[in-house]
Amino acid sequence: MQEIAIRMTRRNHNAFVHLLGALESQGFDIRELLITKDFSEILKASPKVVLYSFFTEEVWDVKDEIKTLKEKTKALLIAGGYHATAMPKHTLGKLGFDIVAIGEGEEIIFHLLKTLKENNFRITPEFASIRGMAFYLNGKFVFTGFARVNDFTKFPPFAESSRLIAPIEISRGCPFGCYYCQTPYVKGFRMRHRPIDQIVKYSKRMKDMRYITPNA
Repeated sequence: MQEIAIRMTRRNHNAFVHLLGALESQGFDIRELLITKDFSEILKASPKVVLYSFFTEEVWDVKDEIKTLKEKTKALLIAGGYHATAMPKHTLGKLGFDIVAIGEGEEIIFHLLKTLKENNFRITPEFASIRGMAFYLNGKFVFTGFARVNDFTKFPPFAESSRLIAPIEISRGCPFGCYYCQTPYVKGFRMRHRPIDQIVKYSKRMKDMRYITPNA
């Protein structure tokens, strides 16, 4: 039985595909995950953990789903993405999540899931050692800092075993810092680029997997 579920949607598909590649490259067996866009499938499975990623304009739909999950399951609920990063206390207190991942997620998600499995899917003091986390422990708000990934290019853009594909992230960050945009504050003001040889390598692999075709 799969104890960890990922709530995929049309809008978070690309982010989770990349995170699955990061998970697999760090040694996590993603066959342990229920990865689905069907919310009813998650309810039926009644997993111990459910992962979400969402934007602020999706908050109302997410809140309704979290209410249903709390009524029908005992799952630990984890949120990441732009809204959770910008408003961790709102995500915990108003939306009902148990843990928030803050910042770039490739390393957070691995250490988070590994620690959860080691602690029988409970929030314990060990989580305080993982950078990029916000949660309540014994009624006290704990924030472990903002997570940064020094080199995002060390992670593949997708997981080979899942066959879930998304566009390759070839650059990350933005130097401009527009007030209305979270990109530089989450991804950094310094532009980082995936090497051309990696882009060629993964593009060829995507062609082999029939994700890229000349008539599409």
